[in-house]
Amino acid sequence: MITNVTISPSKDPAGRVLATAELMLDDGLVIHDVKVIEGRNGLFVAMPSRLGNDGRFRDVVHPTTRASRKKLDDLVLNEYRRMNRERRSQAVHPAE
Repeated sequence: MITNVTISPSKDPAGRVLATAELMLDDGLVIHDVKVIEGRNGLFVAMPSRLGNDGRFRDVVHPTTRASRKKLDDLVLNEYRRMNRERRSQAVHPAE
């Protein structure tokens, strides 16, 4: 079970990768390098991947069911949106 999601905004706001996420599983395992990407049809979550010998990228870790994928996507994207709301709020009302 995912017990914590930490979102870090991209250092290149003009790029397609908007943020990276770290997922804590059962307070004992962390998955790094999960990406929030702006795609043609809106935001999506990309799992960590690596280039294989055949020149194709393959996910290093991934959900095994649609329900697990939906839950992961919802958690990451909701946290990403919450972070963006906070950042916008801070820009409008900076701490004094």
